[in-house]
Amino acid sequence: MSEEIVTFGKTRTLIGILHRPEGAAMRTDLPAVVLLNAGILHRVGPNRVYVKMARQLQQFGFHVLRFDVWGIGDSQDHSGASETRTFFDDTQEAMDLLGQQIGASRFILMGICMGARIAVEVARRDPRVESTVLMEGLYVKSARYHISRMLDLQKWGRVLTGQNHKMMKLRKAVARRIGKVTGRHEPAVARGPRPVLLLGDEDTSNVQTKLRALLERGTKILLIFRDGNETVYNYRLRRDGDEISAVGLPEGLQVSFVRFADHTFTPLISQDLLLKLIVKWIEDNYLAKPAPLRIAA
Repeated sequence: MSEEIVTFGKTRTLIGILHRPEGAAMRTDLPAVVLLNAGILHRVGPNRVYVKMARQLQQFGFHVLRFDVWGIGDSQDHSGASETRTFFDDTQEAMDLLGQQIGASRFILMGICMGARIAVEVARRDPRVESTVLMEGLYVKSARYHISRMLDLQKWGRVLTGQNHKMMKLRKAVARRIGKVTGRHEPAVARGPRPVLLLGDEDTSNVQTKLRALLERGTKILLIFRDGNETVYNYRLRRDGDEISAVGLPEGLQVSFVRFADHTFTPLISQDLLLKLIVKWIEDNYLAKPAPLRIAA
């Protein structure tokens, strides 16, 4: 097994680690895997879980790239970068690199938090993405969720006192509108270079519509959440030992929950359960003969 530092992109400012399987582990029939930054955390992932994930998948014959999008981790050189550049561009260039290096034309995108959001947006725009593993980043809000919110007296209290997030946004929007009418504006705040953005604030809207479109295209989707997350109340669940999964969902959409986890899978036991869950999904979808579970150190 080898791990190789790679620099790529139009300005050669993106940096990552390419995990290459070797010898008997090498498989030419598998898609390449790209691991996407979880928020501002660099390519090792929260609590180094991306390293464990990459090495585990490498053992099964997958080529895996974990890299830093522009402005995060080691991908910090801004020379020649466009103000309109997005994380979508970075991810597409990572896929292009794998196409050049190993001939990859099919991809699995995996990410925690922001990485999940990047993955689904890239998958929508690039048909080379055939699967996504979206961890703690996208929330499919069902009727059951909205009903529980409507019956929550604490949330109504925050609305009435103006502490609700949407009410605060509404107040700011009204203030801006009044400022335009009266000609009064808040003093401008000095800003540095424009940060690299994903695709704007609208990228988290209409999650169900986006996922449904991907499913109709044949994209495999695994959504993973921590057990106890409010999303757990959206679905009818099946529990079998450590395995917790949602049932009664559209074909192709799988939702599973990891016990003992927080948002970034800090407890070691939650990392082991996360890897076990992903390995099982990989075996079910990509490996003809299930391989024995070997948790990478």
